[in-house]
Amino acid sequence: MNQDRFFDDRLCELAAAATYEDMTAVVHTMRDHYGVRNLTYRKLRQEGAGKVSSRLALSTVDPEWFRQYEAREFIEIDPVVNAAWQSPLPLDWDGIDRRSRNARYFFSEVDRYELGDRGLTIPISPINKPPGLLTILARGLSDVEWKAQKRRCEADLLLFANHIHFHALRLDERRPADPLLTDRGHVCLEMVLNGHKPALIGKLLGLSIHTVRMHLRHAQERLHCQSLPGAVGKAVELGIIKKTAQIMSYGLLVQLVRENSFLDVASALAA
Repeated sequence: MNQDRFFDDRLCELAAAATYEDMTAVVHTMRDHYGVRNLTYRKLRQEGAGKVSSRLALSTVDPEWFRQYEAREFIEIDPVVNAAWQSPLPLDWDGIDRRSRNARYFFSEVDRYELGDRGLTIPISPINKPPGLLTILARGLSDVEWKAQKRRCEADLLLFANHIHFHALRLDERRPADPLLTDRGHVCLEMVLNGHKPALIGKLLGLSIHTVRMHLRHAQERLHCQSLPGAVGKAVELGIIKKTAQIMSYGLLVQLVRENSFLDVASALAA
């Protein structure tokens, strides 16, 4: 199969994708075709003040890396994310300043998980839409081999980056806004938005902290987010939860919980 036919087929697969799993399969095919170690697409959210959070990752990387990335809030120190927005051009990781302690630590973790020792990241910045990143990772290549690898796939990946981002946003828009969350998941997530910690939520709702965390994790999964802050932010975006003008009184919460009125708790929180 010639290169043009291969690439057109992958774009057609993206256009036909009905789920993120369909899109991930295309990512794997692209990784194998170009012979790189890993290929990762990430959809981000702009949080203001130059900050971003991670909303979605479609990748050939071991999922444990992304679990650690979210749990340890690597996005706060990720020098790739920080550097990618300095220019609309692809970012070669060889040019990233690694002198800071955070940068050295981040790249030491990248190496520990054997993601790749060379990378090329393509920033995706559509107007009035969430940004994204597409990254290829290679391992064990010489300078000459890495230069040849980039030359072979960079132009294709620039186009692929915009297509996969467009279709990831398309799937987002297709997803029904309601009902995304269970009653308890809705209540727990809205309480997090309003400043409550899982331990207090458990106490107020008469649930164990393990159960609260389970509801929050399920809410996170239903919203297709990789972190709890991301799930809270997305639920706000979709109008599912909102910030209250004042914290609900402990007495009212206890009364509603004793009656097992979880929808009433949600209504009271939204009042």
